[in-house]
Amino acid sequence: MEIPWQELEPDTLRRLLSEIVTRDGTDYGLVEKSTAAKIDAAHKALQAGRARLFWDEENGTAALLDKEQVREEQAAYERLAKSTGLQSSPKEK
Repeated sequence: MEIPWQELEPDTLRRLLSEIVTRDGTDYGLVEKSTAAKIDAAHKALQAGRARLFWDEENGTAALLDKEQVREEQAAYERLAKSTGLQSSPKEK
């Protein structure tokens, strides 16, 4: 489920982004960035529309997905829906 990040209190959004960018297994390349820089980059990506924030009810976690990841997830959902006969499909905004 997509999280309407614009509706979150600034402090709540910052804590959520902090949890995402400091999660075990996150990789930011050869040069390590500070947590503040990672949070700032994530927030800028949301503001620019390059990323979207989602809640995974099954795992109870939030995720920041770039537009390409969102497209891939949608395509996978649509393939599954087609193969199982489901009629509805989430649409990208």
